[in-house]
Amino acid sequence: MASSLEELVGKKVSVVCGDGRNLIGILKGYDQVQNLVLSETHERSYSMEAPVELIDLGLYIVRGDNLALIGELGTHPYLHSSLLAPQFFLTHPPPHSQTRPKMRRWTSTRYGPNR
Repeated sequence: MASSLEELVGKKVSVVCGDGRNLIGILKGYDQVQNLVLSETHERSYSMEAPVELIDLGLYIVRGDNLALIGELGTHPYLHSSLLAPQFFLTHPPPHSQTRPKMRRWTSTRYGPNR
């Protein structure tokens, strides 16, 4: 896990912008206000009616005030672009979801059964 942007330079990253766009590219540089320079950038556009659309952007600059989240893009199979359609996650839960314990519903008998 990277604790600073310096560790992400030269690596493939996923950037979520303040307006909700998801950009994937190689981080080439940044400055003191977190303006980012991404190369080989493409935007992932999600829709419930269509598969994930990849829009090629090339060299791209993201302003620091529009940056919501940045992280290194790993090689986990769930991160493959063809699997990122919302329909995939509705029919294929992540592997850890089957091992999580069920939450118990908390009920209070102090105020009677109808509350």
